Amino acid sequence: DNYRARSDLSFAAMLGGMAITNAKLGAAHGLASALGGKLAAPHSVITARLAPFVMQENIRAAKSAGRADVLARYRKMAQLLTGRANASRNDAVLWTNMMLEKLKLPSLNEFGVCNTSFEQVADDALKSVAIKGNPLPLTKERLMFILQQVCQCNGSCGKESNFESLTKVSLVSQSDQSGLPASQQT
Repeated sequence: DNYRARSDLSFAAMLGGMAITNAKLGAAHGLASALGGKLAAPHSVITARLAPFVMQENIRAAKSAGRADVLARYRKMAQLLTGRANASRNDAVLWTNMMLEKLKLPSLNEFGVCNTSFEQVADDALKSVAIKGNPLPLTKERLMFILQQVCQCNGSCGKESNFESLTKVSLVSQSDQSGLPASQQT
């Protein structure tokens, strides 16, 4: 047993917990909290796998609400993640999903997310403190739509050819296959 490594990991986890306590979390965390007791999956995996779907729905909701500030933040995020000045908001969604696939995280379908009551999960998520940090309010219907999208993808939306149809963008064709920002490519 490596005492030093375990000690360092424990300290890092504590710092992460302290940081997240003061962070605005959002709908991915709100939904993950609501799903946590229903799925035998780590909170981190649930949150990570929900993130691109929540990002996509936030973009749709921001367009509908005329929230240029939220749309600008997603575009800036895409530029930072891809290293491309001309990156679109949807490039951030695609990049996030590509990274999830590279990490080989299991899909939420593998944990039975499609067998949960979307209405109950959405209701529970709306009661969570985490969802208050979302860039804009999401309705119960939008949260249920996110869960429907997760199930519709059946674990394959992170695969470039399938996810491209969801985002209508091809980041890989404009960068190398790593999906990393130019500044991080070797």
